[in-house]
Amino acid sequence: MSFKATAAGASHEPTLHCPNCNHEIRLTESLAAPLIAETRQRFQQQLASKDAEMERKTEALRLERRLPRIASKSRTTLRSD
Repeated sequence: MSFKATAAGASHEPTLHCPNCNHEIRLTESLAAPLIAETRQRFQQQLASKDAEMERKTEALRLERRLPRIASKSRTTLRSD
């Protein structure tokens, strides 16, 4: 089930509209808390996933930059033998 969230008139109190009956439901702090917690958890999971992806990419670049130096050192060592 999904709800459409909107900001209500002058009171700036967030509301949800029921997709079935279009009834406006005002979100009090106690009603909004579980939604906020779920959204926060989902965001933190996405952020952790992006952080892990960036770490993998950073490590791959680090290795990629290191390989040419290792290869050139190996060639130098082989030539002097």
